[in-house]
Amino acid sequence: MSCHPSVTVAIPAYNEELHIAAGLLAFVRSAYPGLRNIWVFDGGSTDGTRDCVRRLAAVDTRVALFDNPGRTQAQALNLALARCATDLLLRADAHTEYAENYVESCVKASIDSRAYAVGGAQRFAARGRFQYGIVLAAQSFLLSGGARYRDRNYTGYSETVYLGCFSTSALRRVGGYDVTMATNEDSELNARLGACWDAEAAAELAVSGGSRGGAVYISADIVCYYFPRNSLGRLLKQYYAYGCGRSEFGRRHPNRMPLRAQLPPYALAAAVALLAVVGVVQPAWSLAMMGGVALVLAGINATAYFRKRRYLRTTAWRAVGKPVPWGLAAVVLSCIVVLGAIISYSVGFIFGRRWPSRRNFP
Repeated sequence: MSCHPSVTVAIPAYNEELHIAAGLLAFVRSAYPGLRNIWVFDGGSTDGTRDCVRRLAAVDTRVALFDNPGRTQAQALNLALARCATDLLLRADAHTEYAENYVESCVKASIDSRAYAVGGAQRFAARGRFQYGIVLAAQSFLLSGGARYRDRNYTGYSETVYLGCFSTSALRRVGGYDVTMATNEDSELNARLGACWDAEAAAELAVSGGSRGGAVYISADIVCYYFPRNSLGRLLKQYYAYGCGRSEFGRRHPNRMPLRAQLPPYALAAAVALLAVVGVVQPAWSLAMMGGVALVLAGINATAYFRKRRYLRTTAWRAVGKPVPWGLAAVVLSCIVVLGAIISYSVGFIFGRRWPSRRNFP
């Protein structure tokens, strides 16, 4: 790979009128000389998304709009891979804000690590109260599960990464994204990249006696901020879909299934069973147990707030001209977020055996 490998940015989109322009401008303004294409693959938007893209395409020939008849993110990214003639394919998201040097940082990490996929941590940002509650919830182990791609200070190899900048040749070797994965397609792809890497590393070890790091690499220098769902209903739908995707991932790659993905549904099922048994024997104890869980949850989130309040108030809050939500409101909302996300994810994991593969999850 040259010191300035060529890059294609691919952005799946569906009804992203409020976010698409900011995301595109971040790449249009990039100073990286090897950025060749900025492509948007639209799944049939009914708002002003397509018009926004066309306006930018009129002033920058690197920007182009393509149809994504399949509507899913995996199908959009496979369309990009089929067209791509650059060294790297950078997956972007319309709900994410990117640092000025995002492309350069991805390229540097790709060259330095020799990994098939590189990326940064999934940092959260908010423009509304409910989003602020999600940002706080994401600071605790309860929602992140200790995932390395949620740690903004982590640099090193991992099993998966948020978004990702991929070696185009490596993507083609493993066949691109699996379009039957409606969600969790990133983790599933990275699992196959990891298996491919393991095979190649074993062959290299046998020949030269040396080995390389890993297939997926996270760099703390790659900075972007994700804006989560802005309502409880959309969050519950999102995490139910995550649970369905993780369940399918586990069936396909049981040896690469992380414990953090399996623990919530089984812990929740055990807790419900315990509460049911205790409730039959002594209903008052059952209520006391639920109250205790609520207090523990509130204590964990309150502790996270006081530890990270400077970051939350100065970096994560992005609503210009609006006051930062009160700490108590943030803690209450974060408790609702954690409970709702865990329950929705667990229900999807246990009961969502097959989520329709052609359904779009905006």
